[in-house]
Amino acid sequence: MQHKSLLPSDIVVSSNALQEKRSLKALKADIDRHNLTDMWNMILRIDFQVSSVEELSGDVQDEFRSIVTVLLQAFSDD
Repeated sequence: MQHKSLLPSDIVVSSNALQEKRSLKALKADIDRHNLTDMWNMILRIDFQVSSVEELSGDVQDEFRSIVTVLLQAFSDD
């Protein structure tokens, strides 16, 4: 199945520049700390049609990381 990008490439690139290539483990810890775990799971299941981030290929993991990083910045109180 070919994965279609969910965001315009300029947003993904900008997000990649903002994030410090945080590991998925560190990102997940921040998501959990801000009570956004349901959002993480929903994006995986609905948008990427997987149940675990480990099921995503490297490039798709990068896209997922970018999306979740932007949402974390938007929804966190920090």
